[in-house]
Amino acid sequence: DEDWNNLKNDACCNYENNPDFDSEYGKLYNWLTVVDKRGLSPIGWHIPSDNEWQQLIDYLDGKDFSGGTLKETGTSHWKDSNELGTNESGFSALPGGYRLFEGTFCFLRHSGNWWSSTEFTSTSALCMSLYYGSSRTIRGKENKYCGFSVRCLRD
Repeated sequence: DEDWNNLKNDACCNYENNPDFDSEYGKLYNWLTVVDKRGLSPIGWHIPSDNEWQQLIDYLDGKDFSGGTLKETGTSHWKDSNELGTNESGFSALPGGYRLFEGTFCFLRHSGNWWSSTEFTSTSALCMSLYYGSSRTIRGKENKYCGFSVRCLRD
């Protein structure tokens, strides 16, 4: 936790620093990794901007209902009340939780949180989140040193 709290550069980790979580939930990245010039995305792909996330949300009937169509169905990964997860979009969103900027891990199986490539202020960037028991899609801003998941979009 202390190492993560003292970061001044790009970084990623597994939830609870446990590699067993990697195959199911992937890694958590701070925002500096998202915009690193070496490129987090494979060639021909990129991390979506906030505007691209909004286009997806609008296409899927807006913020009140798009979350359910993005989430994986069932409770294999999501907390026990994921009845609103339909995965009609094929996105198969998983609740990988997140890592606070001071290093604490939070909400595995409760929430999925994805960075956008859009900076908000010098210390924050825009993101998209989904929560168990809800069909809403939440767009917000978080500290750039938090650890969130990423999804790539084909160029």
